[in-house]
Order: sequence, then structure tokens, then C-alpha cells
Amino acid sequence: MARKKGSGKKKNSGEKKKNPIDFSSDDLSDEYDRDYRPPPQKAFNRKKDKGKQPTNRGASIKGKGMKRKYEEDEEAGYKSSKTARKYQEGKRLDEEEDYIPLDGPSTSTALSTTTNQEVKNLEEPKLFVFFCYPWMASLLDEPTRNKLFGRDCSLHAADWFHEEVKSLVQYLTPTPVEIKLREYLVHRVKIALQRRWNTARISVFGSFSTGMYLPNSDIDLVVQFDPEVGAVKQWAVADALKKAKICSHTEVISRAKVPVIKLRDLMTDIKVDIVINAPSGLESSRKIIAMLRSQPALKPLSLIIKHYLALRQLNEVFTGGLGGYAIICLVYSFLQRHPLVGSGAIDPMENLSVLLIQFFELYGSKFNLDKVGIDVRREGSYFERYNNQSHSYFAIRDPNDIDNDLGIKSHKTEKVVEAFQFAFTALTSKMFAFEEELSRNNYRQLKERTLSNPMDASILSRILCIPPDFLKHRDLSKEVYDQKRWKGQKEAESFDFDA
Repeated sequence: MARKKGSGKKKNSGEKKKNPIDFSSDDLSDEYDRDYRPPPQKAFNRKKDKGKQPTNRGASIKGKGMKRKYEEDEEAGYKSSKTARKYQEGKRLDEEEDYIPLDGPSTSTALSTTTNQEVKNLEEPKLFVFFCYPWMASLLDEPTRNKLFGRDCSLHAADWFHEEVKSLVQYLTPTPVEIKLREYLVHRVKIALQRRWNTARISVFGSFSTGMYLPNSDIDLVVQFDPEVGAVKQWAVADALKKAKICSHTEVISRAKVPVIKLRDLMTDIKVDIVINAPSGLESSRKIIAMLRSQPALKPLSLIIKHYLALRQLNEVFTGGLGGYAIICLVYSFLQRHPLVGSGAIDPMENLSVLLIQFFELYGSKFNLDKVGIDVRREGSYFERYNNQSHSYFAIRDPNDIDNDLGIKSHKTEKVVEAFQFAFTALTSKMFAFEEELSRNNYRQLKERTLSNPMDASILSRILCIPPDFLKHRDLSKEVYDQKRWKGQKEAESFDFDA
């Protein structure tokens, strides 16, 4: 259940509780639609527009010929789709809602295939569930269970989901050991390059500089040389790092818009991307830090969405997915435009689970990719646009350079949208199942059979897990630190591991 600010205070027993994120009332649903939904577009008509193809791939998608069916539980305080969305080409659109059809059957076919495949993948043997869903350990331990099930008020699915989201964010957050090893790697790179170019300035940008990174994320560095040094080639920098035994080999992508050197640390297996004399990333990092100050919920929501897309290999621009900066701007815009967050009616940090589901709903089924763009400057806004590209994408203005579109190179955006839509459907489906189970136990307890298995007790298990390479990387970091593998390295003499 969504929580209002100051919900810890005692309320009148006779006072009816009002859920701040209940969009069943006309006034709130109108406000939600007005703020979230771009102007409705005329639906595609098969008879009048014969021979044409609908060009819209995004906004207010509620399914071809299908009226969304909602079921509200007043006690739970949320409502959502009860059945999975079905796309039926050629059926008449419901006049009471603003339906905008998908572009041809290919998208719906892909969505159906993705959904069925992902659901199939989730039905894995339970032998490895403790490894796949390790964040559930803190939620299923005895003290936490006693705290949740032993309280005076009712327990709803939204309450359980909120606690799970917090557990996942805590698990995804890098440990002090992982942070220290990253700092030491940056220290080694600085010494190696300054040994050859003593005036070189090495700075961290990207997710590591803002704290918005996962334990297996790479480190972004920019190397700036003084003009008198002349043009330094990427190959020279790569050679200096190999001679310092930081890496055994490097990959230089020289034809990119911003040439980059890619390497992997021999000791920690952490990936590093290095650019030369391209300080624009530093400006982006400063902007993200400012965003975090104004919207603290930006970090936990972004971490979950980054991890979710990474599992589907949709989190890298060079492979067609959404980059980290674009994901952050999507989440930030969502929080800016949310009527209850913007008005201060709710505390976002106490409503992470509800906001996560609403994020997936907005960008998975309501947002019009081809007609609406995103601008996060100042208070945040949408702008009208025309897509002249061969693919749909999120048009996101770079806050530091409005001529730079952060989403235009993401040619797999349709798959990203499908992934968001699947997440919304899967999460709400399991939420309803949990609510039904809790109702049979007077909203006091989940079945012991459910709690005995992390996959069954998890709502997020419907859409994500922790992959083996993530666990392997985390174990390696702990092993490197425990064994102090930096012993004998000259760089370690000038680095404080205990600070």
C-alpha cells in the first residue's frame, strides 16, 4: 500500500484511510492521464486508411480491440491489469478510452513470443533458487518475518513488495570492498599514465562517479592531455596500461564518435572504458548528481531498471539498447511528471514498489515514442516531435546539450518497450496472487509453503534474478580483498586500503 509522508503518526481509528496512489477515483485518474498521457491520436481505420500502415508504436497502448479490465481491492489500495494484454488486429477500438494501435502484427507477435519465452524461462528448477534470488535472504530471515507478520495492522501485497524492493536495492548496491577495489584500479591507471605523461589528468565520470552503478558495471575514465603534449594516440595509452600489467590486451574502437579504449583489469576482472580529451562526460556526471539531490528515489529505481535491462542485453547503446544516462533521464522524467510525487503528496522512497510498477506501465504501454519527446531540464516537460528514423526510439534531450539525442542510437527500443510491458503484466499478476493469498489469511500471513522457497516468496522473481557472472564477480572481489593480492605492487604503497 502506498505510504503518505508522516504515515508513522497515529491516526483516528474511525478515520477512513485514503490511499494516495489510488487512481480509481475520477479526479486522480484524470490528473494522472492529463500529466502522463500525450494528446490522443486518431486511431487507424482499416476501411478509410486502406493500403496505409499505422505508424504509431507507443502511446496509450491498451491493446487492439481490447478494453483494459481493472479490478480494485479497496483494502490493498491498488488496481491493475488482471489479465495479460492481448493484441487482436482488426477489432473495433473501444470509444471510451484513447486507444492507439500498434504498428502492424510484428510487434504484437514479438511481444507474445517474448512474454511466453520469459515466462518459460522463469519456470526453472528450484535447485538454484537461493543463488538466483539472494536478495530474499534478508527478507525471509526470522527477525524480518516476525516484524512484518507480527505487526498490528494488515499486511498487503504492496507492503511485502515494498520490502522486497528495498532488499534488492540493498543487494545490488556495491559493498565497501567492491568500492575500494574500484578506487584502487583508478589509482593504478593514474600512476601508469602519469609515469609516461606526467601532466596527464585522469578523471572518473559515468556511473562510478555518481554512485549509480552495479557491482559488475564498468568504470569510465577520461584522460586529458595538455596541448603542448600534442595528439596522443589511443594505442599509446593502451600500450602504457599493458606495460603496467593492468591488462593483458585492449580493444581500441577508433571509429566511434568518441574513440574509446576498452580493457579488463587482470586482478579484479573489472572492465574499464577510457576516452581521451572528451570531458563532456564530466558535465553529465555533475548533472546526474544534481538530479539525485532533487529526487533521491532516482537511484534505487534506476539500479533496478538497469539490472533488468542488463539481463536482457538491452542496456548498452552500441548493441542497440538504452544507455545508463538515457535510463536515468527516463526515470527522472517519470518522477518529475508524476502528479503525486510532484505535489509532495507521497514520499517516493516509501513507495518504491508502486512507482516501479507505474514506471513499467508508463513506458511499456502508454508513452508515444513517435510523437512525444522527453526534456528533463528545469521542472521537466514533454515536447512534440516527428520520428524520421527507421526505428522507434525514446527522444531524450541531453540536459547539457539539447541537440544531442540520448536515445536516437538505441535501435532496439521496441524490445525495451516490450520488456517494460512484460514487467508490468508479470508484476501485477503476481501481486494479485499474493493479495489473494493474504486475504485468505486475514491479511496477516503468507503460507509457509510460499515462504520456504525464495522464488515463490518473491514478486520480482517474475522478471529478474541474479545471474551467475554477477555472483562470480562479487565472489572474486571478496577473494582479492581477503587475500590482499595487491601485495608487492608499487602502486599499493601510495594507496590507503583502510580509509
